[in-house]
Amino acid sequence: LPWIFDQKFLTDQAKVQWLKASMLNNPDPQSLADQERQYLALTMWDGRANLAKIKAPTLVAYGIQDLISLPADSRYLAENIANAKLVEFDCAHDFSLAIPKELAKTIIDFCT
Repeated sequence: LPWIFDQKFLTDQAKVQWLKASMLNNPDPQSLADQERQYLALTMWDGRANLAKIKAPTLVAYGIQDLISLPADSRYLAENIANAKLVEFDCAHDFSLAIPKELAKTIIDFCT
């Protein structure tokens, strides 16, 4: 979990208990084989050459404490996608659970 969530999230016992219950009650959990395939896809495919083809306005959001998708990678995406907006959050990888209201507002503001 420290790879996914920051210290603020991990020290909130209510959030951690909710997360554990959600994981245990997930009717479709990700298998180890699926995780391995996901890792292989991430390590074997390089999409950088395709970034210039993206023409739609693009929101690139990242957590400054992310250990999986590094902030430098998000900055690279934003620099290489036309019409990209870069937004950083003070959290780790899963900011959709760590800061859902802030993320929702950011997405709504971007889309309107």
